[in-house]
Amino acid sequence: MIHILHTADLHLGKIIFEHSLLSDQKHVINQLLELACTKDSETGGFLYTALIVSGDIYDRSIPPPEAVELFDDFLTVLHRNHRELQIFIIPGNHDSAQRLSYASRILKNQNIHIDTSLSDIGTYTILEKGSEKLAVFQIPFLTPSFFEDAHKTGNQAMKSQSEILISVMKTIRSTCMEIQTELPLPCIASAHLFTLGAQPSDSERTFLGTAELVNTEVFDPFTFTALGHIHKPQKAGERVYYSGSPLAYSFSEAGIEKTFLHISVDCNQITYRDGLPPLAAVEVSKIPVMPVHRASRLSGSFIEFYNDTKFDEYKDDYLEITFTDESLIENPMQLLKTKFPFLLSINQSEALNRGALSSSSISEGRKTALSGNKSMQDIFKTFVQDLYKEEESIQIINELLPSFIEAAKEAQEGERSV
Repeated sequence: MIHILHTADLHLGKIIFEHSLLSDQKHVINQLLELACTKDSETGGFLYTALIVSGDIYDRSIPPPEAVELFDDFLTVLHRNHRELQIFIIPGNHDSAQRLSYASRILKNQNIHIDTSLSDIGTYTILEKGSEKLAVFQIPFLTPSFFEDAHKTGNQAMKSQSEILISVMKTIRSTCMEIQTELPLPCIASAHLFTLGAQPSDSERTFLGTAELVNTEVFDPFTFTALGHIHKPQKAGERVYYSGSPLAYSFSEAGIEKTFLHISVDCNQITYRDGLPPLAAVEVSKIPVMPVHRASRLSGSFIEFYNDTKFDEYKDDYLEITFTDESLIENPMQLLKTKFPFLLSINQSEALNRGALSSSSISEGRKTALSGNKSMQDIFKTFVQDLYKEEESIQIINELLPSFIEAAKEAQEGERSV
């Protein structure tokens, strides 16, 4: 039996609501390090033959130095403690493939396989455990600009990720068949992409025309496909799995259990197929990740949070609170921070939707002159939403809208007195 540990979407250096998650990520990385070095209770040797990290190592293409140092320390300690472990890494859409590939040829000699370029497509690494063997292929995040010179249909460069992946898979499938020599050699893959039917959250970045949905049938040649890009752990297709991100990176992921995946491949149980590589028997199990701070979404009145004890169990969680009050609360973040130190977001949409600001709104004539029948409230919302991501804009609107309306009212009254 060959045992493989799978994770993805580390997003090292991630910041949410101006709060750095680096210490949380270090805690998770240490769990991954400990797991990868688990000993086999039967043999006394190491349990895992490989670790697969399916993209989005960093949260942005130029990561902060602290994030690079964290990943560097992780690889250094992991290799020192388990030199035989084969480590597989690909870039995701958040990573810079060129930066991630630094020293990759040297690291390959140390069992650290960072595949980032077109030249890596179709190459493979053999995993061995006793008499069992399988081949590992890596597919970095595919972008039209990255592949347009090499993959063309007639004179037209391919533009969709689905088209590019199908072309790439022709090469990989051919290689999978070529390496079937004296012994059957099952193949597995790591990739970073969206698949049809997958359940995303708010924190995955999408790119029009480059991250299109892919049918999981394209992975039929593989005994197992380890995917990254979707942050919720899930089975995406037959023998196709997302490990999910090890931490919640938006409040849409609140309440979702974060996991690493344990993949067990039995190369002694082989199913032969016409025109396709053989399949080995696979078992997939989840290993829960234990975060320093959970992500939670709560709802209630301001007084319930401020005076009651009913939410005290969440005081160490990263929180998004939605007030049920019909009127706006002034400076709620400041008032609740002492009780809930990891409160990151407050939503007062109930009060806003009930027209709590009507008494502070300026006259209808003024609204018409300034905004074409749009209220100052709508103007402010539109302005903020154009500048910020959804989760950030909600926070800014809830905190600053009352002050904006009040300032507009004062400006209006000042004009009247002139």
